[in-house]
Amino acid sequence: MIRLNRKSASGQKGVAIIEAALTLPLVLLVLFGVINFGIALYNKSVITNASREAARNGIVYSTTVDYDAIAQDAINRCNGRLINFGGSTTCTAEAEPVSTINAVDPTKMDNTLIVRVNFDFNTVAGALMGVGNVISMESETQMKFEI
Repeated sequence: MIRLNRKSASGQKGVAIIEAALTLPLVLLVLFGVINFGIALYNKSVITNASREAARNGIVYSTTVDYDAIAQDAINRCNGRLINFGGSTTCTAEAEPVSTINAVDPTKMDNTLIVRVNFDFNTVAGALMGVGNVISMESETQMKFEI
């Protein structure tokens, strides 16, 4: 018959709590980092899609171009879809024409529409700690007019 020595087990009672106290902050740091990165990636895809769709709508189906309406279209596509912690969930947008020299025929000009969408993302860590960790995101789309 084997007897267990209870003296060695009694000295280990508080070790699990100490180990948890040491590892919990690291686990939470990784968890919030993953959440923060995922939401930032989602927001970037929202503003990229908004600039692309607004540019696409701006280059087709019209004989006159209203750059303010194109910028408002990009803003409307952002509203209600962006996620932000403690900040505004609206983006800013601008649309402008650019005339560039045609690479195939230098005597002609290519008319290009540029749509830029900007968004300031407040990070999870900034919201939890009360500091202003802001990531400025920008998406730019260039498309040639089909007219």
